[in-house]
Amino acid sequence: MKKYTGKAIIIPLLAFLSLFSYTPFSFAEILEYITPSKNSSPVDLVFDSKGILWFTEINTNKIGRLDPAEVQPGSTKGIREFSLPLPDSEPQYIAVDRQDRIWFTERKGNRIGLLNPENGEIKEFAVPTLNSEPHHIAVDKDDIVWFAEFFGNKIGRLDPSSGEIKEFQVKTPNAGPHDLAIDKKGRIWFSMGGVFFAGRFESKIGRFDPSTGEMVEYDIPPKNSVPHGITFDDEGNLWFTQMFSNKIAKLIPQEEGEPKILEYLLPTKRVRPHDLVLDKAGSVWFTELHGNSIGRLEISKAQAGRSAGFQEFPISAKDSHPHGIAVDKDGGIWFTEMGGFFQGRFKDRIGKVVQ
Repeated sequence: MKKYTGKAIIIPLLAFLSLFSYTPFSFAEILEYITPSKNSSPVDLVFDSKGILWFTEINTNKIGRLDPAEVQPGSTKGIREFSLPLPDSEPQYIAVDRQDRIWFTERKGNRIGLLNPENGEIKEFAVPTLNSEPHHIAVDKDDIVWFAEFFGNKIGRLDPSSGEIKEFQVKTPNAGPHDLAIDKKGRIWFSMGGVFFAGRFESKIGRFDPSTGEMVEYDIPPKNSVPHGITFDDEGNLWFTQMFSNKIAKLIPQEEGEPKILEYLLPTKRVRPHDLVLDKAGSVWFTELHGNSIGRLEISKAQAGRSAGFQEFPISAKDSHPHGIAVDKDGGIWFTEMGGFFQGRFKDRIGKVVQ
């Protein structure tokens, strides 16, 4: 096992050459921070309004708190952990509301959790559908909590004022709703890739309008592309990863009819782009689950159907399986190193790309 000295881990990263366009060599610095609990398998992460980073530890049943002002690369300094009340809950995805309260989904516990950062108190809300496996979670402008039910095949709504949960059925059976994002009109968009690990694929993006109850689904080419992570840009375009077709895509909503979809081909094959985030400088950053790298698409250089504008930054540790990704107020890119959790291979690091 690699011994950490507490000094900054500086890893020169050589950007891969685009398949169709020359990309200048680039270097970045990756810093890694160790969770106090060994083999924690951190999954998702989010910043609160104070710049504190919160993350889930699926294997050790905890919520982590990282203070960027206190942490030291290669050590556990500046990181605290909060244990969930019930064992084997498997906290997975995480969000923060306008009051800086921390919301998270419990994959195995089939609950939605709420952590009060002031005192560490955790409350839990049971999802009505049994074995729904709640995945991504988001909070709207009114602090209503929305979440995707992967096996429940529903979109859930939790009202914090009452604790009531309502569920809305997705049209396509076994669609596997995974990630979700909320547009400026308060509509809930979500990805549907099917139960892909069991060989049942879908390639759809859904939209639910809470004000009307309308549920709409859009087919995403190519077949079996497995749309996964999604996020909006400031212009209202929806960016998403296509995990099995090895692309980053942009959906441009239209006033009438089907949305316009542009796809950008990753330069390296079968890297499994997973989650993604947009920075303020005009780039899409994403995790490469099987590529063991952090990817970047510079939007101004991107060309539909080609690999122009891409860079890929490898992580030095093997089998890190980078999963969740977030950007801080200074443009730093943070990510989780989950490891092969579902195969019994665990990691315990939070990474940061410094440009």
